Amino acid sequence: MKKLLENKNCVITGASGDIGISCAKIFYSHGANLILLYNKNKKPIVKFQKQKKNILSYKCDLTNYKEIKKLVKNLNTKFSEINTLVNCSGVMENQNYFLDENLKNLKKHLDLNSTGLIFLTKLLSRIMIRSNEPSIINISSLAANYGIPSLSNYSASKGAVKSFTLSSARELGPLGIRVNSISPGIISTKLHNKSDLKKFKKNISLGRLGKPDEVAYVALFLASFYSSYINGQDLKVDGQIKVF
Repeated sequence: MKKLLENKNCVITGASGDIGISCAKIFYSHGANLILLYNKNKKPIVKFQKQKKNILSYKCDLTNYKEIKKLVKNLNTKFSEINTLVNCSGVMENQNYFLDENLKNLKKHLDLNSTGLIFLTKLLSRIMIRSNEPSIINISSLAANYGIPSLSNYSASKGAVKSFTLSSARELGPLGIRVNSISPGIISTKLHNKSDLKKFKKNISLGRLGKPDEVAYVALFLASFYSSYINGQDLKVDGQIKVF
């Protein structure tokens, strides 16, 4: 099997999450050198990283701009190229209905899901300009497209990611960097453990929930030369869900 990311240096944020670690495993199987970012949960990365070469991991709080600057400065000295950035970091915590929501919870979602993502992307883009076939993949959400009650904070933060993808693609495209996003539907991850997701199956044409690997393989496609003329697009990975 042809390895699509042979010797490509790939940064994956939120690498300890279900979609993030799936991206790491699939990218690694296609020859990528991995730079895995996490904040609190290192266990999945340690388990995956064991007895493997060409994998580095860094703790970085993406709501802390000093930490982001320090990380990027470190990467700039270690790597002459960064070929791929997959922005998987995100939070979707319990929320109230909009009229009862508080500013602290809104700020938490915006800081991690959008502002931190944008700031990291800005700094890493400066390295990616000098790289071969650079590609940025942002993980958005179908929540950015649908009006979901009690998810206004999450929806707003992921909507920002989608809009940022469009504008940054126009700015970075002329510099050779492609920027696209993926909008997963309901994926079976720990993010949804507290929810009863079975009720949504009847609204999905494929009749099942998605798997993290099914998002990761789309990220692989967007990182590879197979998507070399795709820029500024949002790919829905939702099994064709009708309504929430």
